[in-house]
Amino acid sequence: MGLNSGQFTNTNSNFTSVVFTIEEDGWLEIIPISSTVTVYISGSSTAYEYNGEERTITGYAVSIDDSLYTESDFTFSGSASVSGTNAGTYPMGLDPGQFTNTNSNFSSVVFDVFDGRLAISPVSSQVTVTITENSASYEYNREERTLTGYSVSSNNPLYTESDFTFSGSASVSGTNAGTYDMNLSPGDFTNTSNNNFTNVVFEVVDGALTITPVSSTVTVNITGNSANCEYSGQAQSVSGYTSTISDPLNLYAESDFSFTGTGGIPIASGTDPGTYNMNLSSGNFTNSNVNFTNVSFVIVADGKLTITVAIPEQGSIYIQKLEFPAPSDPFYIDDDLSYTLVGNQYRVEYIYTDPVSGDITYVGFFSAGDIKFGKVGEMNEAGPYIEVLQMTEL
Repeated sequence: MGLNSGQFTNTNSNFTSVVFTIEEDGWLEIIPISSTVTVYISGSSTAYEYNGEERTITGYAVSIDDSLYTESDFTFSGSASVSGTNAGTYPMGLDPGQFTNTNSNFSSVVFDVFDGRLAISPVSSQVTVTITENSASYEYNREERTLTGYSVSSNNPLYTESDFTFSGSASVSGTNAGTYDMNLSPGDFTNTSNNNFTNVVFEVVDGALTITPVSSTVTVNITGNSANCEYSGQAQSVSGYTSTISDPLNLYAESDFSFTGTGGIPIASGTDPGTYNMNLSSGNFTNSNVNFTNVSFVIVADGKLTITVAIPEQGSIYIQKLEFPAPSDPFYIDDDLSYTLVGNQYRVEYIYTDPVSGDITYVGFFSAGDIKFGKVGEMNEAGPYIEVLQMTEL
């Protein structure tokens, strides 16, 4: 109690000498509660679906099995907070050692801690990712063209291109006219979104590299080969053609078309003198290059073989028959007669002995075009001859 003699005063006048002696001070003893107090700590717990944003939970709940002990009787030295963004479970990390009894009236305090946790679950709905292959169209120019890449769209804006990987080849090349597919498939794409999305479907929209044929007109001018030959009595021929190409882009070549007529090559042939044509037509030629669809073939000149006969200015030629002025019948002579060149014609004389009138001289004229070739009458070998020669009396 803290008693001392000075705290006491004599109040009786009958006693003038009073001494106060403190033989034993008084005291009160309060002892701490000896029974164990249990403090139950329950960390906050909450579950969310992933939304791309950071989530945070804080705090804990307290319950105590002794009504005399309150939350003010202990301290907390930890952090009752936890945050997370991606799908998963995040513990708060509460521990009994983070709690300390500060009330000496309680000598046995136990902290029973149930840790809190933040749970973020994956997006529950299906995510459809649409992969659209790039497309491009070019006109043929003989050079290789290359198309690469694709675009990405998703029915969930939270799902982005960084949430998946691609293991294919988003590239396609081509040179000739045609359509070249990139050929991507859903299996080329893999969801890697940290479990934030577990139901992901990839759909591929095809794209293509398109190379179109040359749009301008190509004109191929065809000139058949020609030859002039002298008569030899043997078959002679000329074949082939030359071409010139009018192409604004200078891409079309002779190897891009072919002759599709009879025999695979145009030819003119003959034995006797005359002119033999190849009879070329535009329909004999076919474009074989898919890069050109507007090709026109023009026959500038038909190919031809000309066989001529060289006739000396004078000599003899086989004549099958002579035809005299009417009413005489044709006279088969089947023999050689002499001729001489007069101007641009050959002159033949023939003396006919008439039983009554005697010798009558006839004259006839022929040109090179009247000469035929072959074996007729009494000719031993095929050669030049005149089939019928008109005669006039000299």
